[in-house]
Amino acid sequence: MRFTRFMHQVLTGLQSAAIITVGTGATVLLAYTVMCVLGASAWLTLLMAFGDVTLVNFGIYLQIAATGLVVSAALMAPTNMRLSAATVRFRFIRTTWPAPTICATRRTLWVFSR
Repeated sequence: MRFTRFMHQVLTGLQSAAIITVGTGATVLLAYTVMCVLGASAWLTLLMAFGDVTLVNFGIYLQIAATGLVVSAALMAPTNMRLSAATVRFRFIRTTWPAPTICATRRTLWVFSR
């Protein structure tokens, strides 16, 4: 019993750390991208070539895509936390309810709680 409680606390701490990390990363990436758009900072520079075709501004595209991905993950985190909390509450309620008793007749199936 102690081990499961300890593991629950460890996993809760890791989940909190992951949410804080994603939120901080999203804030930093969004601030840097906005600074690049306003001209206060330089865009990422990365040359990408497919055979003879060279994509000159690939760093800009990569920076915008990474920012969008991390910001969308950060915006999804509160929903994930609410869903996890609701699941835990539902499982707690399900384990505290009395077990149902099933009574079958010829045409109907009745379920009673003890």
